[in-house]
Amino acid sequence: MDGKLETVEEPDIPSALCYKGIISQDLVGFPDVVLNFADGAELGLDIESLFQEYGQNEFCMALQESPVGNDLNFVGIMAQQFYNVAYDLAANKVYFQRIDCELLDD
Repeated sequence: MDGKLETVEEPDIPSALCYKGIISQDLVGFPDVVLNFADGAELGLDIESLFQEYGQNEFCMALQESPVGNDLNFVGIMAQQFYNVAYDLAANKVYFQRIDCELLDD
């Protein structure tokens, strides 16, 4: 997004990629990102899952690096917000099913 949006530093999360702007206006047409897991599991992330608003007219990418020396990776709640997530501990597999949360509002 270099040259398209002005970057800003967020003191609370110094390693985050943050920008001036409004997600719903400035990221129109931003491509979905798909995380591909072993054995074919996929997790699609749209702008609502990739970015979080901070302050007024500021947003940051919700994905961050794992700390140095840490081989673990985490999929946070922002990425999971429109999915049912199933864990098959016996087979050591994870499954993602996209859901329409508006259907659950009754």
